[in-house]
Amino acid sequence: MPSRAISSWSGSVSTRPGAAAGRECYPVPSMKIRAHVIWLVAAAVLPVMIFSMIMTAVFWRQQRAAYEDRFLERVRAVSIALDREHDASIAALRGLAESSSLAAGDLERFHDRAEQALRGEQSWAAVMLAEPSGSQLVHVPGLPGPALPNLQDKGAFRQA
Repeated sequence: MPSRAISSWSGSVSTRPGAAAGRECYPVPSMKIRAHVIWLVAAAVLPVMIFSMIMTAVFWRQQRAAYEDRFLERVRAVSIALDREHDASIAALRGLAESSSLAAGDLERFHDRAEQALRGEQSWAAVMLAEPSGSQLVHVPGLPGPALPNLQDKGAFRQA
């Protein structure tokens, strides 16, 4: 029968045929307490860290999507406001273009009407009426009647 030697420090049993009691011990190595604590802490903290990283990524994506949605809402609101302002300017210019004073050639009365339109439109800096040749007929703000410079030299007038 094989003899058994009992390890005094680890509590593990080593069996070897022909071993005399107390003469040969084969202790089974075990981890120290420090290693146990490190593994225990790692086993407890690692899943929490992985969960935190996953949730951070998920929340970051959600916040990014919400930010993009808010940004698009602001862009749409500004676009709508600009469209309304643009439409109001077009309506005011149509009103000036279809005025009876312009059709009759009464430039002083048209000048007064253009001043009224300019006061109503805060985004306008001036109202000008020019012939295709480039000579200005009306310039608001300004006094009616005096000789106004020719716009033919201006590149913007040629493009318009």
